Amino acid sequence: FWVFPNDDQDGLSDILEQEIVDADPFDSIVSIADVLGSDDFDGDGLTNAQEWAAKTDPTRKDTDGDRIPDGADPLPLTWRDTDGDGLPDDWETFYGLNPLSTNGMHGASGDPDGDGFTNIEEYRLGSSPTSSAGLGYVFHRGNIGQLQVAIQDSTNCAGNNDSRQFVQRTIQFVEITNANMRPMEFTFRVSVTGRVERQNSGYDLVNVNDELVFGGSNEGMECQMANKSGDVLVKVMAPPGEIALSYDTVDSLFHVGAFARVTDIEMVDVNTNVLSIDIKFADPDDAGWADLEENIVILSDKNTRIKIKITPQLPDLQTIFNDRSTALKIKTSGTAPAGQDYTLTSQNTTLVQGIGYSEVRVSLTRDQLKTLGVLPSQEADSITEKAWLDHGSSSASAPSNLTDGNAFESGLSVETRGKSTHFGNLESSPPNSHIDKTFFIAAGREIITARFGNSVSPKRQIMNQADLFYYSGHGNHADAILQGGFAPIDVTGYWNKDLDCVIVAGCAVLDIKDYRAQSFLPLSWLKWYAAGGDWSPGAQWEPTGPSYLIGYNWTAPLDNQDSSGIISYFLSVLGNGASIVNAWKQANDLGVGRNACVIDCSTNPHVYWYWDETSGPAIWTNVIKSGGSW
Repeated sequence: FWVFPNDDQDGLSDILEQEIVDADPFDSIVSIADVLGSDDFDGDGLTNAQEWAAKTDPTRKDTDGDRIPDGADPLPLTWRDTDGDGLPDDWETFYGLNPLSTNGMHGASGDPDGDGFTNIEEYRLGSSPTSSAGLGYVFHRGNIGQLQVAIQDSTNCAGNNDSRQFVQRTIQFVEITNANMRPMEFTFRVSVTGRVERQNSGYDLVNVNDELVFGGSNEGMECQMANKSGDVLVKVMAPPGEIALSYDTVDSLFHVGAFARVTDIEMVDVNTNVLSIDIKFADPDDAGWADLEENIVILSDKNTRIKIKITPQLPDLQTIFNDRSTALKIKTSGTAPAGQDYTLTSQNTTLVQGIGYSEVRVSLTRDQLKTLGVLPSQEADSITEKAWLDHGSSSASAPSNLTDGNAFESGLSVETRGKSTHFGNLESSPPNSHIDKTFFIAAGREIITARFGNSVSPKRQIMNQADLFYYSGHGNHADAILQGGFAPIDVTGYWNKDLDCVIVAGCAVLDIKDYRAQSFLPLSWLKWYAAGGDWSPGAQWEPTGPSYLIGYNWTAPLDNQDSSGIISYFLSVLGNGASIVNAWKQANDLGVGRNACVIDCSTNPHVYWYWDETSGPAIWTNVIKSGGSW
């Protein structure tokens, strides 16, 4: 036919030839008389022969898309709007409106049936402007064509092993502009005819917004022939904006004669009383329950707040629960990736009514999340985990870069509890937390999401502390503060959950008194003295909680001075059975690395390890804390 491909140039479109079981779109033997006649493929009141003569489309009930079937349309191939109100003349005439007037009920803003939808909205929705029941005519945008159904193995169908390759084709049926900009539910009647061969799990004949409409049932392990025809009611949930109904075919083998054709789509109902649900996490410290920012980690002493916004407003919690659900599914990336259901009740939720919406709020303590099973039951769990934060540049040649952080990540084959850099977000692969103090405090996190009904929250983060935490950035000897403003006081009370070892790949903050400085040459000693002398920044970090704090008591190797090699060697030696103290010693036994040190809090009293070069050769030695002081 004139609007479709005609591969054999015989005057018949491929789609018409394929409507006959043995017709071949590549063979010109079949004549027009074999196809045309009294049949009416699209059910518009015109036979195929009449459509051929009128040059209308025998596979579309409404060729010109004016919502009037071709058989009832005096001008089936035109679209006129004499008064310029956006409504086609014959559409207005069909419904008893004046195509020459834009006044009152006859114009775009009129509402003859009083259903709350203007004429232009009824036209866009395809519903009747004179019936509040929402019944409408056919919605056609684009082609209604052949749906070719794939099978996996052409030899499994007895008596029919002919197969051909067909190209991918996407055909859009319907576009709807939701002019009222509120959520709605549209119900369509989809008419399907044809024969379908299916194998194993089956094939979908029509797919609407990724939901199965027709077909797709399991037809057994062997290929079977199924005759399908009839109408299917399809409900589509539509947010404000535009929606579309479409189907796709795929590049695959296709049996001649196995086809399904959608002949008609008609909207039969519009439900405007549809709820829109938006679920988010809220800031645990904000009195107004502001949205939780993506970079913030919910710490171990904070409640997890979830808010469910429902539009339009509903009168009470029970109505919400009855209409939707009481199940709030919470997932965490490490502990509960499949999720656990938390049952909402009037006792554990709060309802806040806003203008035009209701908001259900739930606040869960960490103990409640542990009981639910989305966090480990004990903070010090039995899983070996890693996490890291790196302030470096993405350029490997920069003095401060990400090579050492990546070396830490790749050098440990244990569970990951997150990374934090300036690059990427929680949707990245792997997820990245933009640098924030809460990530440093947590020293490990899981991704958390919540689901209510069909609405899923954005990804957010909740603390699950790692065993080994690697920090890469600058440090300040004078005040013990690391780049990012991270100070010992920030992590006190947090770094005692599950942390065994913190590696601080930054300058000077683990220095204690003048033990290392006694080895310095005069110029280095003067710089050290000007930076605070024998003040002990390491003594500020010592009581924060980890069993080992390892890093540097003066200048640390830059990232372009092979800091990645140091951390890789450390992890390799550690993996071969060396202690943390000896592994760090071996990894730094050269050049700038000899400013390396370890504060060993696993013993009592604590021990400070450092390199001593006062006698010439470098000696790895220690000082034991005595009487509560160094």
